Amino acid sequence: MKSNYWIYVPAQYDPGQAAALLVWQDGQGLVERDGSTRAQIVFDSLTHRKKIPAMIHVFISPGLVGTRRMRSIEYDTVNDQHARFLRDDVLPEVYARYNIRKDGYSRDRRQPVGRHLRGFSPINSAACSHASAASPAFSRSPV
Repeated sequence: MKSNYWIYVPAQYDPGQAAALLVWQDGQGLVERDGSTRAQIVFDSLTHRKKIPAMIHVFISPGLVGTRRMRSIEYDTVNDQHARFLRDDVLPEVYARYNIRKDGYSRDRRQPVGRHLRGFSPINSAACSHASAASPAFSRSPV
């Protein structure tokens, strides 16, 4: 299976301070800075205004086997296979390049995000499944 992913690092990232990590399932829609979601512009604006901490974003697309998308199998199957793929294959590269927080979730209101998985329905169920399967690598979002 082949999956593409992209890493977005905001200008406010300070390598001397551990950053939060946010992994976006179906993240291919967030890659273009001026795309339909303008997500990177939103992230930058919120980070600049100190509404969210500087965080590293990983945008990952569903895997492919040949030309067949494996989205449903990856996201809807309740097991630890995709969580292990993220934890063992994708995230080590991110951890090697950036200073990422070690905790999955922090109750510190100033830094509430540790390492999270996000996406759009039905990805939310995948995120919760991954958080349970790969805990403490990820957390379920408190919101």
